[in-house]
Amino acid sequence: MSLKIEGSLPSFENSFHFHAIAKYRSKVFSPEIAERTEALLFEKSKELGWTIVEFAADEDHIHFLIKSDSEPSQIAHRLFGYSSFALRKEFPELKELNKNQFWASEQCNCISNKSHYDNTVAYIKRHQKV
Repeated sequence: MSLKIEGSLPSFENSFHFHAIAKYRSKVFSPEIAERTEALLFEKSKELGWTIVEFAADEDHIHFLIKSDSEPSQIAHRLFGYSSFALRKEFPELKELNKNQFWASEQCNCISNKSHYDNTVAYIKRHQKV
């Protein structure tokens, strides 16, 4: 699976808006799984020196805004690989549902300016559904 990147680098304050969909658009994000996904992403980001500014989960996908000096492809690889492994280990029902991979697709929007940053934060806050 490849990461779709929109916008240009360098981004405003090294900020990126990621959007990821569960495989088969499965409605896997119960409150418990959404909370654990958020915790895993924050945990790995902190370990790598990155900062997640905002996070939201819907039934079948997530959004987050992250500040990182790494390339979007590296961010996606580290965070989505880690969360896929951990979630499928902790929640066996996810492994049964999505045998070989948890995430279907990932998209990254490079934040272009302060207005874009503020609008993205507001969008993610409004998007919280679970």
